[in-house]
Amino acid sequence: VNLVSSVEEIGTWRSPKVILCSGPDLEYGFSKDLLLQFAQNRSSLLLFTDRTMGDSLTRRLCSSILKKEVVQPATLKYSKWEYAQGEELEAWQAKEADRDAEKQRQQKEMEATKKRRLQQMEAAKALQDDMAGGDSETVAVDSGIMPNGAK
Repeated sequence: VNLVSSVEEIGTWRSPKVILCSGPDLEYGFSKDLLLQFAQNRSSLLLFTDRTMGDSLTRRLCSSILKKEVVQPATLKYSKWEYAQGEELEAWQAKEADRDAEKQRQQKEMEATKKRRLQQMEAAKALQDDMAGGDSETVAVDSGIMPNGAK
């Protein structure tokens, strides 16, 4: 048993090969690369070790096999990640820096808004207390004195 970290390493071994790929969907890692490479050889065998998931490549392949349809290579969606380099990398880094700066600006704005709202609530509470007589002086009214000599 050999553990590999790239598809290229597999190509250096003698055939036949048994390759176990983890993951139930063939949507990540080296799965698609291996599928494209070995599907062209009629002696290759694809053995699924787990149940299929959702609308994954594995599910589509199994459905086609059960319906006895031939899966055409053109129906497979294939994309490959490549690390950005040079100007493309610099542009991406600048874009990420702008995105981070915008997030920080929004965070500061939210904190300032929160602080303003808290101050407004405190001011409204103080006004409410003043109007309800909470902290204000109590004025006593003497009922024995009537205005303009009224009795």
